[in-house]
Amino acid sequence: QIIYGSKRLGTYIPSTDVLQSKIGKPEHWLTTVGDRNYELTEHRGNVLAVVSDLKLSTGFAKVKEAHDYYPFGMEMAGRVFKGDYKFGFQGQLEEDDIWGEGAASFFKYRLSDNRIGRFFAIDPLATSNG
Repeated sequence: QIIYGSKRLGTYIPSTDVLQSKIGKPEHWLTTVGDRNYELTEHRGNVLAVVSDLKLSTGFAKVKEAHDYYPFGMEMAGRVFKGDYKFGFQGQLEEDDIWGEGAASFFKYRLSDNRIGRFFAIDPLATSNG
C-alpha cells in the first residue's frame, strides 16, 4: 500500500496479524515496526534513500536503500545500495527485468531507457503538426 501526504511518502506492507473481538469488530490491530518505508527525495522527485520506521540502537532510522543517479536516471555504479523498493528516478516505477537494475523506468505512458536517456515511444499526448 502506498502512503500519501501531499505526494507519495512511501509504502506500507501490512502485517496479517489481526485480533478481533467476539462481535467481529477489530479490537486490536497488531502492526510491527519495520512495516513502513519512507522515501527521502530531493527537489526533482528522485528517491535518493528509503528508510524504515525501525529505529536502531544508535537512534537513527534503518536505511533500506540508497541511490545516486546520472542525469538521465541511470544509477551510478558503486553508489547504489539496493533493496526491494520499487520507485526510483523521478519517483517513477523502476523496471529491472529488461536491461538490469535501474536501467529502465516506467513513466505514465512510456518506458525510458535510463542508460541513454531515450523513450521508446512517441508521447501519446503530443500533437502532430502535419
